[in-house]
Amino acid sequence: MRGSLGLCFFLAVGACDGDGTDSAVEHEVTWHADVHPIMEQHCTRCHTEGGQAVGDFSDLEQARAFAEVSLGRMEHDLMPPPVADPECRDYIGSEHLSLPPHSLETFRTWVDSGMPEGDPSSAVEIEPIETELEDPDLVVLMPEPYTPAFDDPENVGNEYRCFVIEHGQDEPFFITSFHPIVGEAALVHHIVLFSLDERHVPDDYDPAVGVDCINGRGGMVGRIDGMLAGWAPGMTPVHLEEYDQAGNLTGTRGIRVAPGQRIVVQMHYYRNGPEVDGLSDQSGYAFKTASEVDTPLIMAPFGAYNFVIPPGDEAYSYEQSFSLPAGMSGRVHAVFPHMHVLGTRYRVWSSRGEDQTCIAEGNYLFDNQLSYVFKQPVELQAGDQVHLECTWDNSTNNPHRILPEPQEVRFGERTDEEMCYAFSLVSVGR
Repeated sequence: MRGSLGLCFFLAVGACDGDGTDSAVEHEVTWHADVHPIMEQHCTRCHTEGGQAVGDFSDLEQARAFAEVSLGRMEHDLMPPPVADPECRDYIGSEHLSLPPHSLETFRTWVDSGMPEGDPSSAVEIEPIETELEDPDLVVLMPEPYTPAFDDPENVGNEYRCFVIEHGQDEPFFITSFHPIVGEAALVHHIVLFSLDERHVPDDYDPAVGVDCINGRGGMVGRIDGMLAGWAPGMTPVHLEEYDQAGNLTGTRGIRVAPGQRIVVQMHYYRNGPEVDGLSDQSGYAFKTASEVDTPLIMAPFGAYNFVIPPGDEAYSYEQSFSLPAGMSGRVHAVFPHMHVLGTRYRVWSSRGEDQTCIAEGNYLFDNQLSYVFKQPVELQAGDQVHLECTWDNSTNNPHRILPEPQEVRFGERTDEEMCYAFSLVSVGR
């Protein structure tokens, strides 16, 4: 995984009246009454002890240490990091992922007044944004720690390993919530879960080392039953329950797994520098499950593969379209946009004749990738088209590039290659 020092670095704070409406700052702004609650709600998914971003913003002294830099970044609109635009299609948790109104004023006031601590008794209890799946009923892990060798001369600095894991369930079940257990974050570029019929596990499979599965090697990836989930840096737990606008539970959704299937954990390890040499990883996934759901979901990996990103182009875009087959209808419930380090923007939409429906769009940052579960799914009918557009910056101005000088970049699984995906959770009807 690439360095994440900037991720979520400076999500700001806001001031609200007691009824939750925004107000100007008319009182002394203090850590306990104003700043700490907002930090917990908006910032500590990244800025916490052991988190993927620098600093623990639940701690007053660390928040003070970074405050001046934080203020400068916020004033230049460099943070918070980009997320999908809820004006395109709103999604669960959108209120936590963008800068609240008046937050910059509140934070500036706190900094300018000397960053007072205030009275601890004035602290407001705020439930922080979820960073781990609480109370999972099923956890699967790689059977043993694995140390990447990074010795493939055709894929320098990258290693894909696939590990087969038994889930231990005797009856079919549905995954209703999921989030990874990342063993060694410094190594992990992404984690993808697949289901695989147990009959397709190679006879000589060694659980201690798994299978080299980059570019379809190892035989298993080409025989998978389906994709279950994916994770990349920045992602929060994904919950698939359906709620109405008042927050009432209206239905359950989930991804089906059968007793005869195994879970394949595809690990993409990336050598970001010599400091990761010799490190071992034992990652996995945590789930909440149900025996039945109202709406079964499947993962549809919409993707583009034929793009060629020219060197030096600051905003190269490529569009791919997909048509629903005759007689098929369905709904898109969630989207996980995914590119690599050159990615800067994505757009997903559907069209029916001259009518267009926005599904997801926004600026892109590799270190802040999220799955967006929509509050209202997108309805699709036979003949509708789904469009995916990705934009990359392949110029010297891109600070995230890996290659010293821009080169022609095509689709590939290495971190220095590129992808254009909208991994989508869909329900299908006929």
